[in-house]
Amino acid sequence: MRGFTLIELLVVMGITMMLSVSAIGYSRTGEETLNLKMSVQKVLSDINQVTSYALSSPGRKSNPNERYCGFGIHFTQSSDTYVVFGDVKPSGSGQKCSDSDKRYTGTDDILFGSTLKHSTIEGGVSDILFVPPDPTMYVTTVGGSTATTTASIEIKIKGRSDQGSVCVNPIGQATIKRNNPC
Repeated sequence: MRGFTLIELLVVMGITMMLSVSAIGYSRTGEETLNLKMSVQKVLSDINQVTSYALSSPGRKSNPNERYCGFGIHFTQSSDTYVVFGDVKPSGSGQKCSDSDKRYTGTDDILFGSTLKHSTIEGGVSDILFVPPDPTMYVTTVGGSTATTTASIEIKIKGRSDQGSVCVNPIGQATIKRNNPC
C-alpha cells in the first residue's frame, strides 16, 4: 500500500500552520517598522523644507510684498497631525517681527498640514520656528517655554513601544535616531 498515514498528514499540517502564523506575525511587525520609518522620514523632510523656506524667505500668499517673520512646524502632541506655518508680524501699528512670540498662533498662516500613518507625535516639542536670514531656531515646549536649543520630536507607532526621533540642532540640521531620544 502507498500513501500517507493520518499522523504524517497531521504533522505536516501542524508545521505548515506554525510557519504561516510566524510569517504573518513577522510581516505585521515589518509593516509597522516601515510605517515608523516613513513617518520619521516625512517629519525630517518637512523640517528640511521649513529650513529652506527660512533661507529663501518667500512672501506671504495673501500679500507677496510682505515677508514672513519666520517659518515653523507646530506639532499636536499625542496626535498624528502637524502644520507648517509662516509666522506673521503681530498686528497693530509699530509692531515688528522682533515682537513676534516665536510660536504658532491662530493668526499665523498655515502653509500646509500633514498627517502621519499609524504614528503619533510625542516628546514635548510644540513648535520649531526658523527665523531668517541665518536662520535662527526657536523651540517651544508644550509647557510654553521658548529657547534656542536642540529639539527632539519622538514619533511612536500607535499601541507599540517602537519609536524614532528626529533631532534638530540649533543651526537647523536634522537627523534621525531609532529607539532612543536625542
